[in-house]
Amino acid sequence: MQILMNYLLYIGNKLQFYKMKNIIIFIIAISFIFSSCCTGEPMDQPTYSYTIRNKTTHNIKIKVFDACMKGRYLSADTTFLLPSNSKVEYSLETTPYVFGCKVDSTYIIFNNNRILIYRRGEPSIRNITYRSRWMLEKVDDDRLEFEYNITEEDYKKAVKIK
Repeated sequence: MQILMNYLLYIGNKLQFYKMKNIIIFIIAISFIFSSCCTGEPMDQPTYSYTIRNKTTHNIKIKVFDACMKGRYLSADTTFLLPSNSKVEYSLETTPYVFGCKVDSTYIIFNNNRILIYRRGEPSIRNITYRSRWMLEKVDDDRLEFEYNITEEDYKKAVKIK
C-alpha cells in the first residue's frame, strides 16, 4: 500500500494524490465490509414439511384452489385423496405458505356428500389455508414439520352437498 501511495505521489501532484488515496481507502473499506459480512455460503432456508391426517371413518377429498405445489409461481388446483384413517405428507422449500402460496380457498369433502369450505380471509379457527391453524410438531435448524388433523368434529360441522 505504501509503495502504491509513493508511486502516486511521484507521478502526480498532491491534490490528485489525496483524491486517489481517499478512493483507495474507500475501496479497501468496502471490500473489508463485504468480506466480513458474507461467508460465500448460501443462506440455508428451512424445508417446510406438512402432514394432513384423516382421523375420521370417512373418505376425504381436499381440493385446494390456486395452490403452488409445483413451484412458487405456478398456481393450479390441487386435490388430495385421503381414505379413512390415513395421511398425506408433502414438503415445500423456501415458502412459509401451507400450499406453496396464498391459496384462494380449500374444500374438504367427506364421502362426496358433505363439505367444509375454507376461504382466504376467513378467521375460522380450523381454516386449513393458514399455517397458524396447523400444529407445529418438530423444529430443527433446517426443517419445520406441521400437522393438520381432520376429525369427526369437522365431519359434524360439514354441510350436506345438494
